[in-house]
Amino acid sequence: MYKLAHHRQQEGTYTFTAVFPGGYTLSEGVSLPQITVTLQGLLARIATLPVLAFFLLGIYGKVIWMLIASVILGVGHIGIHLQHRREIG
Repeated sequence: MYKLAHHRQQEGTYTFTAVFPGGYTLSEGVSLPQITVTLQGLLARIATLPVLAFFLLGIYGKVIWMLIASVILGVGHIGIHLQHRREIG
């Protein structure tokens, strides 16, 4: 089990530190592992995946209302992520 050092949902560097369940102790000279993850420019790109999936599903099923809805979803969903990206720098 890992615990996030600070909880933010934005681009940046995150450090996850392992957490031991109760009742266990570490041996001498052993430390819990830490995982460092850097998210840079990834969140806005990932936001396009569900939009693209619905758009392609609309093409596959030949459902015009799904194509229109996925374009509307895309403008809102991707727009929010791009705006958030501009706010954090």
